[in-house]
Amino acid sequence: MYLAQGQSTGAIDIADMSNPNNLQVVASLPNTTAEGLIRVVGSGSQAHLVAVNGLAGKLVIFNVAIPSNPVQVGEIAVPGLTDFEVWQNRLYVVYKPSSTVSAAVYDLSNPASPQQLFAVTGLSWQYNNVTGIGDYIIASSSANETTDLPVLAYDITHPTTPATFPIEPPNGSWFQETEQDSAVLDAGSKLVFYRAAWGRLSRTSIPKSCF
Repeated sequence: MYLAQGQSTGAIDIADMSNPNNLQVVASLPNTTAEGLIRVVGSGSQAHLVAVNGLAGKLVIFNVAIPSNPVQVGEIAVPGLTDFEVWQNRLYVVYKPSSTVSAAVYDLSNPASPQQLFAVTGLSWQYNNVTGIGDYIIASSSANETTDLPVLAYDITHPTTPATFPIEPPNGSWFQETEQDSAVLDAGSKLVFYRAAWGRLSRTSIPKSCF
């Protein structure tokens, strides 16, 4: 087993964790920083690791089939990236190329040549979290102190108008609530959106008929 981790080398390291009590770093990924997000796509000979090259404003994609010899095979320009997630061969991102935020979905079936499937621009600069599954991408904000920042859920096959729903505040009063992470489950006729923020968890159902 191998674990990708941020180590003292200042980059993303790949460690052999065959012995969990004695992790052995076997490679460090070039053009990455230790604090960057990482996600894995595929397995075995098709295992790829997606990491952030923040200085260049890119996501870099490495073939890690041989963990001790990672090879960069592709990249995606995402200046001002704030968050990304993967599901199977789909990549979901939110990034800030200017004073506003963009969200996009990419097909990573061929990691050397990512194909953009969906993009939306001009979102409020406060949208900084993303999750997704299948044809759905959901963008949300860690600054939910007003009702002006509803969660935005897009069906990328019908991308004209998102389904929106507000973050419901505890006790009916809005306050600065830092969102830590979000996830989404496809439950057949509905999506279930999970949100962890400021010491509490919430769950919201989104009927697919809303899209």
